[in-house]
Formats: sequence, structure tokens, C-alpha cells
Amino acid sequence: MTRTIGLVIHRLSALRRDALALFALCDEDPRRKIPSCPGWSATDLRDHILDTFRGAVPDFPDDVSEPTTAVDRAVALLSDAEQDARNVSQECAIHRWDASQAFGIDYAVDGEIACEGLTDFFLLAWPMLLDYLKRPAGEGEVLLVTEVDGAGQWHVVLGERATLSDESPSHAVEVRGTASDLVLWLWGRMEPPHVSGDRSVLERMRNPAGRFLSPGF
Repeated sequence: MTRTIGLVIHRLSALRRDALALFALCDEDPRRKIPSCPGWSATDLRDHILDTFRGAVPDFPDDVSEPTTAVDRAVALLSDAEQDARNVSQECAIHRWDASQAFGIDYAVDGEIACEGLTDFFLLAWPMLLDYLKRPAGEGEVLLVTEVDGAGQWHVVLGERATLSDESPSHAVEVRGTASDLVLWLWGRMEPPHVSGDRSVLERMRNPAGRFLSPGF
């Protein structure tokens, strides 16, 4: 219970920090292009986060758009909505990276947020893309994803859908990197950091739209 409460507090703190930093950057130069979100300006990215609050935060009011007020309201409303807080914290983290890159600022996704994002990508986000493409995750291969700045490992069985194994099956390919780089790879922001094994497994997983595995959100 104590760890669960601690994780909720951590997610909400990260959400506040990332959203406020994103809004501050976007307000510096609203017309700035966001290369990792093709076709978007800083204004588009700012509006996307506000739309995320309106769509994913329970009871978020449609008429709130001032950044600090919006973040305060989102954090308050998410305090009792664990999965929603988890989702929105990941969204803000990835898009803070987008804004930071556009403005030439180094930023790494928080490690705990990134690790939650890795699990949720395989179990929640990627299946939506596979359903859209009407294709399986793989042919039974195992992808090992290893966090080098922590103890995280994900044994991903690529069958009809991706499943996470609690065992350690023999893997066809391994991708290693920081938790931040790994989740950014999955969301189409970069190529896989360090690969060993059969890279063709990764190529077969690629989103045909071009970005690596990302559903394109």
C-alpha cells in the first residue's frame, strides 16, 4: 500500500513538472516546429496536452486553458484515478521530450514513468496499432528489452499479440538502453538504442508509416 501511494504521488509530481515545463517552452515561441511531431507547431503541442486533460482526466472542465490552472486541476482530479494518472503522466513526459528537442534542451524521461510506459506500450498501446493494421505482433519470437540504468527487463513474446513473460525464455533479439531511450524508441522518437541478435525481428515490428513502433500518437 505504501509503495502504491508513493507511485501515485510520484506520477502526479512528474506530470506537474513535465506539463509545466512543456507549456513554458511552447509559450516561448508558439510557432516553433516540433520535428518529432510532424506538422505540429508548439501551439499544436500545447493544445494537444490541454485536449489530453479534457479527454483523459475525469471531470476536467472544458473551459480551463491557462496552463498553471489546467495542471493544478488535472493533478487534483487525478489523485484518485490511478490508471488515468499513469496514462497522462506518460503522455506529458513523452511530449515534454518533443518540446525539449525542438528547443535544443536535453531531457530524459523520468525512469519510473518510462518503465511504466514500457509495460503499457506492449499491453495497451501497441495492440491498438496491430488491430488497425490487422496483423499479429510476430510469429512467436521473444524480444528482450533491458534497462541499463535500472533493473528492468521485459521478456516480450511476439505472438498474435505481445505478452510479457515472467520467465526468461530464449530470446531472438535484445534491445538495451536507458529506460528513457527505450520508451522513446517504442514511441517512435528514435531507433532502438543498442541491438544484439536478429534485428529483422525489429524490422518486422516497424510501423509501416515510418516511425519505428509508435502507433503514431
